Amino acid sequence: MAGAVRALPARLREISGLLAGRFGRPGICAHETDPVRNLVLTILSQNTTDANRDRAYDRLAKRFPTLPGLASARPPEVEEAMEAAGKVYEPVIYEGAGHGFVRAGAMPDAEEANRRAREQAWQRWKELLGKL
Repeated sequence: MAGAVRALPARLREISGLLAGRFGRPGICAHETDPVRNLVLTILSQNTTDANRDRAYDRLAKRFPTLPGLASARPPEVEEAMEAAGKVYEPVIYEGAGHGFVRAGAMPDAEEANRRAREQAWQRWKELLGKL
């Protein structure tokens, strides 16, 4: 196992070289170098145009100029920005469940609220997948 871990950087350099040979090396990320901004833009870009993605990001950034502000935003506060990107935004709040309830709800000593939320979330996920 340790040998495989040590070999990983070499393999990644090899893959990077192959990709660079085929596609070239970008001078800079198209969305600058802020990884959180890139993550939010990536999430917003699913199934919409770049223009709608950018409009939604701009609305989020204006309304929530800091990451902690966005992270603590209430669902109705985010809904308007998501709609700008043509996103279906259906927040679900599981009563009494804590952060990380999916993992916590699977533990043998799980609190009932986390266990119930985990089951409800799993059922919802299967329903959403069934609509694809």
